[in-house]
This record gives sequence, C-alpha cells and structure tokens, in this order.
Amino acid sequence: MRFETEHLFLVPESTWDGASHQVKRFFDRTILVKYASIKTNKNASLPATYDDFWPRLEKGLATNQAVLTGLLDEIVQEGYSNLKDLTTMEQGFQSKLLHTASHLLDGFFGIDSYFFNLVEDSHQVSERLRNSIKNQPQKYWLVEASGATEIPGEDPFSHLRTFETPEE
Repeated sequence: MRFETEHLFLVPESTWDGASHQVKRFFDRTILVKYASIKTNKNASLPATYDDFWPRLEKGLATNQAVLTGLLDEIVQEGYSNLKDLTTMEQGFQSKLLHTASHLLDGFFGIDSYFFNLVEDSHQVSERLRNSIKNQPQKYWLVEASGATEIPGEDPFSHLRTFETPEE
C-alpha cells in the first residue's frame, strides 16, 4: 500500500531551484516526518510574482484551518467541550487528536500540515511577512511537495506499534 500526502510551503527564495532545494532540505532535517520519497512539483508551484499566488496562499491557510476545525469538532463530539474538560482526558485517540490540533496551532510540522511557512516556521503568515511578500514578491515561492511511503501489505494499521505485553 502506498501512503502519499501533499504539502504546500511558503519559501523565501527567488528561484525555483533554490525554493525546491529548501523544501527538500527541510524534509532532510525534520525529525518526526519521514517519507521514503519527496517530490517537489514545479507545475503546481508558483512565485509570488504570479497573480494566483495570494489566492493559493489563502487556500493553503484555509485548508489548515479546516483540518484544525475538524480535529476540534471531533474532540467536542467525544465529550470535551471546554478547556477544563481536558483535565479528565485519558491517553488515547482523543489525546492524539488534541496533540495534532496543538501542532497546527504551535507551528510544529506534521503529516496533517497542508500549508507550512518556512520563513516563520509556522502554519500561519504574519502581517509583517505579508507586507514583505507584497513589497518584494520576487523573493518568495509557494512550493507544492508530495511525500510518499510504501507500507507493506494491505492493512497499514497492522504495522503500528502496540503496547500489549507479549505472552510467555
């Protein structure tokens, strides 16, 4: 089975080659997200000098927001509707949802990140950076990248670590 996901990166670079290289270097250095292969897609990427840049950036931000909203909605459906409820949350599926949501808020890149800002190491774009992009659009790119990993067999969940005690 092949697992593949797409990401969109805001990169401080004036050339496609440099922008693509920065994204690949980011994946080489990040410790928690490892794919067997990383591909940057030049045809789906664009510099900030293009008219489609801002709508594409906003769509990337909206995609992250939709993921975050979905995670928080799921947490509420599990019975945790305010912050004080979290004091009763046990480790498990719900705490992992909260963990993923927290990463989308704190700027920690994960497989659930669609848009990621390499300039500010963030899932958001500050007003200061927006102004910088508007003033010097030739210095920024949006780079689409896909990461893929082959998972042996038909059931990817069979490869997850379990915490069962082995029988003697």
